[in-house]
Amino acid sequence: MWHRKLTAALFSALMTFAGIASVPVRAEGETAEESRQQELLNGKYDDISSNEASIRGFVVRLYRLVLLREPDDGGYKYWTDGITNQSITGVSAVKGFFLSTEMENRKLNNEEYVKTLYRTVLNREADAGGLNDWKNRLNVCMTREYVVNGFVNSAEFNALCKKYGVNQGSAGNTNAYRDKNYQITSFVSRMYTKVLGRNAEAAGVESWCRKIFTENATGADIAQGFFLSPEFAKKNTSNDVYVKTLYRAILDREGSAKEVKSWSSKLSGGKTRKEVLAGFVNSAEFDN
Repeated sequence: MWHRKLTAALFSALMTFAGIASVPVRAEGETAEESRQQELLNGKYDDISSNEASIRGFVVRLYRLVLLREPDDGGYKYWTDGITNQSITGVSAVKGFFLSTEMENRKLNNEEYVKTLYRTVLNREADAGGLNDWKNRLNVCMTREYVVNGFVNSAEFNALCKKYGVNQGSAGNTNAYRDKNYQITSFVSRMYTKVLGRNAEAAGVESWCRKIFTENATGADIAQGFFLSPEFAKKNTSNDVYVKTLYRAILDREGSAKEVKSWSSKLSGGKTRKEVLAGFVNSAEFDN
């Protein structure tokens, strides 16, 4: 036990010598994450003079803000050496932390994840508009890598890298089909919530988006796939509920009492649900 305490003390002394402040004593009721993030926002890492110390500070703040811990010796050496000799860029370092298993194990929800990106990558709190936009992209099952790429390719991150003497680098596109177009992914995701009444899962959204981009599937194909699915059939909806769901999912509005009654009467009179669905997906309103 004594040698662990000594190692921790020596590491703390090294960080102080390098110009990197140690983690402050937390205020009552303040979490470790809030304390470390507040230290960053207060500029405690901004007074590092040498380039080497700046790189050290860049790495230490990633450990503290993303993983909420002090660096382990092996990881600290790997990241600082790589950034110093420019075999690792600022972009690849940030992605390495944010897409790590250790970060995944923190089980952050989408809002917490985006807020951590703002504090770590942009060195500020999230603005309401930006937070909602990025959170919505994650909510419809776009990947976290896609969102991380949006942050690390920014001018704000470039400015932060320059301050720490780090080569920014750049991030390319992901390989996920659900990252190709926000509107298309949103359309697929809303079919899960509007038709099946549940949250979308990433694998399902990816599969539908792949069909759109590789098989030229249309919006009508997607809608029919959900309404004619075994999962929806198991809901055993009444004709009225079926028609109301069509209005909400296909036309993005509530059907009037008269409209619902008209379509329900057609179903009662012998039209199949597939035929009524076709009337909706072939409408000008759905096209719009």
